[in-house]
Amino acid sequence: MALTEINSKGIKDADIATADLADDAITSAKIADDAVVQAAIADESVDEARLQISNAGSNGQFLSKQSGDTGGLTWATVDTSIADDSIAEVKLDVSNAPTNGQFLQAQSGEGGGLTWADVPAGVGGATGVDFNDNVKARFGTGNDLELYHNATDSYVKNNTGNLVFDSNTTKVSKVLNLGGTTNASSNSGDIWYESSDKAYYFKSAAAGTWATTNGSNQSSYGPTGFGTQTACVKAGGQNNYGTQSNVEHYNGTSFSNATSLPDARFAPMGFGIQTAGIVAGGHKTGTGDVDSTYSYDGSSWSTLNAIGEAKRGTGSTCGCGTQNAGILAGGDSGDANRDHTKEWDGTNWSAGGDLPDMRGGNHMEGLPTACYTVGGYTYDGTTTTYDKKGYDYDGSSWSTGTDCNNARSNGISFGTYSAGVAASGYAPSGNISTTEVWDGTTWTNGNNTNYDYSSQGSAGNTSAGVAFNGYKSGIQNNAEEYTLALTDILKVG
Repeated sequence: MALTEINSKGIKDADIATADLADDAITSAKIADDAVVQAAIADESVDEARLQISNAGSNGQFLSKQSGDTGGLTWATVDTSIADDSIAEVKLDVSNAPTNGQFLQAQSGEGGGLTWADVPAGVGGATGVDFNDNVKARFGTGNDLELYHNATDSYVKNNTGNLVFDSNTTKVSKVLNLGGTTNASSNSGDIWYESSDKAYYFKSAAAGTWATTNGSNQSSYGPTGFGTQTACVKAGGQNNYGTQSNVEHYNGTSFSNATSLPDARFAPMGFGIQTAGIVAGGHKTGTGDVDSTYSYDGSSWSTLNAIGEAKRGTGSTCGCGTQNAGILAGGDSGDANRDHTKEWDGTNWSAGGDLPDMRGGNHMEGLPTACYTVGGYTYDGTTTTYDKKGYDYDGSSWSTGTDCNNARSNGISFGTYSAGVAASGYAPSGNISTTEVWDGTTWTNGNNTNYDYSSQGSAGNTSAGVAFNGYKSGIQNNAEEYTLALTDILKVG
């Protein structure tokens, strides 16, 4: 009996169920090409659950045909690795040949592709970077420094910490002579803010000059000095009557007598300020060199722990520091120089690193953690030699520093480790009046003193100092002041 052709129109919905079909009754070989098209598949009739996928997928994976004879699908992870040498220069669409140091850059225009290009000379290339008005260049994580122009003025705005200018030389092309202000700095090169007129000031300076002032009440040589130009202490010394205990105060105009030292001494070493100073060591007639230490509060003296080594300086040499942090180096004991260093902590003296050589009359400025010594003399029992050697101390040892320009000893010394003055004293040719200024790097010759004395006392800083007494053809009581010209001031704002 012949079979009648049955097509889909002759089969009612649900007449043939899955259960009525034998396994593999319908295979891909029995389905004509394009017999099942997208239009014949109902929405959502094919979903992940109906696909023959061998594993559970995770975000970012893709469907991949399984290898082998089993077929089917599997979720696979995208392989982001690039095989070694799989992308070589010859495989890139680069329009030109490179030279060393170039980088790949996308070509402009519709053609696309890549080209080898030179790295620009710097930020902004060879022509620099342009900023419109009020557009700020900012530095630091928290925009700590800002630079900008507002169409009228230019601004440097520092929002954190100090604005530090560090340069071997400083040059200001336009300086306004504005005179001093209430809170003006006393140091050349300083920049400060003056709240009264809401402006910044920069102070430049000419060379320091010396001018005579009223002399001390008692002539002597070899006194020590400490303090400032307007609040100075002169202590000890020697005159025709022997060692002296005399103490005087200088107020910027004249000397007045103050409470004497507990005992007389010549060439003690002193440091500090008028209301908190130290006098140590020295030479006492009939006793010789001593090691006692005294503190001064502006009106009275107190005995403190001794140095542990009897020695003397000469004038304002061989010691520097504050009442609670001082240092002595070199000096003389008997007829011999010393190379020992002693550090003062406000209570006790302790041994520091020795100088590279023995010397006396050496100029010193700074603190136990950072100071310098320069010049001085050496005596070998027969010959006295004056030199200009400089040494630096770092808190434990001395190293070769910067020599001054003129060999000298027993002269004027005041300032700090980074800014000091050394003047007058004694040299191979005799008494000298030369002045040298230290800026932390170089010694520069300045204006001469009025008095070419040796063994003077002195006090102050590189902006304002005072020197007094001394010896030349006799014992002296004359005094002179050192002042750095501070009339050239630049106002910003």
